Amino acid sequence: MKYLCLFLLVVTLSAAGQTNPPPFCCRQPYRVLGAGRLVDVSPLIQWWTNQTIEAALPLNAARPLRPLSAWKRVTGFKTGELDSAWVVHAEIAISSSDKTNEWIILKNPPVAEAALYYNLQSLLGQYPAQIAEDKRKQLESTKAAKKNTELASQINQSYSKSVRWDAPYYTQLAEQNKAAAAAALADQQATQQALDQVRQQLKTIPSVNGQYQVDVFALELGRNAKGQLIFDPGVVYGTVQ
Repeated sequence: MKYLCLFLLVVTLSAAGQTNPPPFCCRQPYRVLGAGRLVDVSPLIQWWTNQTIEAALPLNAARPLRPLSAWKRVTGFKTGELDSAWVVHAEIAISSSDKTNEWIILKNPPVAEAALYYNLQSLLGQYPAQIAEDKRKQLESTKAAKKNTELASQINQSYSKSVRWDAPYYTQLAEQNKAAAAAALADQQATQQALDQVRQQLKTIPSVNGQYQVDVFALELGRNAKGQLIFDPGVVYGTVQ
């Protein structure tokens, strides 16, 4: 019965944990270090995501050893550059509870992801203005179409044949207005879709208050001559930094 209860506890906590997305560091398990050396940090990712579940286990329960002990979770913000590396004010974590803070040197920094983040942020500011402009054009064109349609109808009711000759002109204007309204609506919908995609994509990139945040597992390489810790997350397999 004791083992059954323990099993049910782990299953329950596992199900609950699945409702929360894993931390950003638990992405991109395959990294390339140095001269093409491929490293798989999947065991560390699995161990890290299970920490919440393991914390709820009894104190005497067996826990798996932490794999890849030289790899730490590095979280923080770029404060400068040194050659092709970043200077980062970082939180260095061995586990979810064992952390220190230090300025570090981060080799192979996530330059491409940071650039993508700020590009998406700029679009996030542009798209709402475009949507508002499309709504204005649609409303304006819809009103103009209604007005010109009514004018064409009034003119067609005239007893004067010469006056009725102008009716097709206003009918044509009304059709042009309707086409402009439809185009504005289509552009508005396309821009809204693009905005939604930008918002979803931004959720996949670590950031705080509009600033890109480093959040990676990185290999600790030691200290340089100045005593600064050096880390290298490698290059995500299949990408070019």
